[in-house]
Amino acid sequence: MSSITTNHTARLLAIDRLRTAMMLVVMFGHAMLPYVTSPRRFNDPASSVWFDWVGIGLYAFAMPVFFVTAGFAGAALLQRRGTRAFWQHRWLRLGVPLLVGYAVLTPLTRAAYEFAVVTSTEASIAAGWQYVRELHWLRWSKLYHLWFLASLILFSAIAFFADRVLQRISSRWPFALDSVLGSRLTQASGCIWLGLAAGTPMALSYIGGTGQGTDAWMQLALLGFFGLGWWLQSRRDVRVMQSQHWRFAVAGTIVLLPLSVWSTQTRLLNEQTSDLVTGLIAGFANGLLGAFATTGLLGAAQIYWRSSSRLMNYLNDISYWVYLVHYPIVIAAGGLVSVLPSTAMTKYLLSLALAIPTVLLIVETLRHLMARRRATIH
Repeated sequence: MSSITTNHTARLLAIDRLRTAMMLVVMFGHAMLPYVTSPRRFNDPASSVWFDWVGIGLYAFAMPVFFVTAGFAGAALLQRRGTRAFWQHRWLRLGVPLLVGYAVLTPLTRAAYEFAVVTSTEASIAAGWQYVRELHWLRWSKLYHLWFLASLILFSAIAFFADRVLQRISSRWPFALDSVLGSRLTQASGCIWLGLAAGTPMALSYIGGTGQGTDAWMQLALLGFFGLGWWLQSRRDVRVMQSQHWRFAVAGTIVLLPLSVWSTQTRLLNEQTSDLVTGLIAGFANGLLGAFATTGLLGAAQIYWRSSSRLMNYLNDISYWVYLVHYPIVIAAGGLVSVLPSTAMTKYLLSLALAIPTVLLIVETLRHLMARRRATIH
């Protein structure tokens, strides 16, 4: 293998590793939610502004970075295996888990929430368990954390058909657009342009909505990040330049973080009312932070995260399944520790100590069963 090919393969591996990391980061972020001061369905009696800062900071960059890497992986899959295999993969990787997850995980997540709320309110694990035994939770409505599967299916379809349409347009404007976008994003200032583009729908989400990932305007912003990743797959030159600007992008992320956290926290504390000024600040601060963090992490990963290791290979194998099954478990774990007279940090660490082994046990059991099924088929 030539050095050029080896270098390119290492860069692709780095982006795949980054996608794995973002899935795991979101799991740790979900475990923080009971301890933020913003009102949520389940808030532990012990809360801390520190968790507001960390949680909002993680949310501001984890989803944009994840959708960029997911778009990149989708385009690479289509290029490598073709249309038929691409859609077969989308169905098996996204469609089937969405249907099964909705049938199984949605009621379990509702049960975990009810257990956590009752346990925390009455300071009694027995009361929470009794409420769960009454089966009020056995119904289906929200997707909860599975919304990202539905979004990935929708975004994949939009990117696929947009790609096909652009390939068939005879005019020169798609090539001009590609050239302009490439020239912008190979410069350090490209983070600003990207952030302003993402910040526009995000601002509309924070002004009239709650800024949650399922909000229509927020979905548009995440679609933009997915599309960026799809486009980056064919622009190796832009990816190489990102690795040269990563320090500038990381510095911008750090500078923007206080403004992002303050404005988002202020907006979430008043999520039932529209707020033009705070919504504008929150939207554009989060859009810019997402753009800077995406560029910085993509660039840094291509430099420092290019080698393979047994641990990273294992995490890469399990990260998707960890994300699928973790949500009701971290909520239930938060409910269990809510009865303890401890600080928010202590409870958070204890909930992770309960949740992580449970998640890994379930994931390894599922992997073992699937491996046995494949062996039986073959």
